[in-house]
Amino acid sequence: MVQEFLSEDPTNIQLIEFQKLAITKKTEKLRDERKVQMQEKKKRQEFQALVHALLQRQVKFAGVKDLSSDLTEENIKPVVAPLENHPVSIDQNGTVHWPVMFCYPEYSVSDFQQCLNEMETLEECLENMFTADDEQSHNYQSSSQVTVYFENRSKGEIHLVDMKMPVKNVVSNKDFFIYDGYLLFYVLPKNSKAENDFINQKRK
Repeated sequence: MVQEFLSEDPTNIQLIEFQKLAITKKTEKLRDERKVQMQEKKKRQEFQALVHALLQRQVKFAGVKDLSSDLTEENIKPVVAPLENHPVSIDQNGTVHWPVMFCYPEYSVSDFQQCLNEMETLEECLENMFTADDEQSHNYQSSSQVTVYFENRSKGEIHLVDMKMPVKNVVSNKDFFIYDGYLLFYVLPKNSKAENDFINQKRK
């Protein structure tokens, strides 16, 4: 429209400025659209890289039959508040980072790690979490004082974790399933009544 008026009055300053503004707006819109498209493409590529890594590790999400076709961002979003903004991710080096909940059945409390490197062992992780002035119990001041379990809900079973094993290997266990978007481990004092009660409690 402006071009038509300019063809009749090519020296009209107002029309020239209006045309410049229109061109600038259009250029900015196209730039913003390209930026959004690039961000979406990058996000898709990162998710595909994550899915590929999870497939390599034989990771299993409860309720997801085929990771390559059925896994979505909704599936991997943790459902507990401390972890909900920290879904499993993969870095530029191809290392997977996990959101983790540590449950302490003896006290009915939990602790969280929002971004646990898969190459770290649970022994290393717990040593970093436990502190010498831990007032909760002297039984939780060292990883050597505790045992760690994970649960297979479909079988109603618990499994002892080798704490010297990298998390990457733990999640590859055929009986390890990821529920609600995060890794879940149970931590109990070694050879304690609490551990014995946990092991022997009835599970569906």
